[in-house]
Amino acid sequence: MQEQMRPKGLGYSHWIFLRSLWIEDEITQRELCKRIGSTEPAAVIALSQLERTGYIQRTRNKTDMRQILLSVTPKGTQLRDELLPFAFELIKWGIKDIPKSELETFKSVLKRIEGNMALVFGRQVEIPQGNLDD
Repeated sequence: MQEQMRPKGLGYSHWIFLRSLWIEDEITQRELCKRIGSTEPAAVIALSQLERTGYIQRTRNKTDMRQILLSVTPKGTQLRDELLPFAFELIKWGIKDIPKSELETFKSVLKRIEGNMALVFGRQVEIPQGNLDD
């Protein structure tokens, strides 16, 4: 995945922020950080780089001018269309020859870990969603 992102000037941390914004954008930096379990100071650098490269934009919330919303740009959407097929292909390679029942157990355990971590940290931590059956 790094090899696909590096030529675009992006690293793994950018992927985490973008992936969440691709699911839902027009959210605040605070909400984004809460969703992915990141601190706001850590997000500043990555989000500034994503904005500079044209993958996201910051705009004022029209209903609450105090808030700045993060949105994916058309260039960011194009990047999603380039990277997601590769990411899903990596998942397919990773789960090759693992029985479906074991994958279901794995997903169940991950969800339990997610719940435990949310209790420990007092916030919801987003686990990447994907269809392991494809």
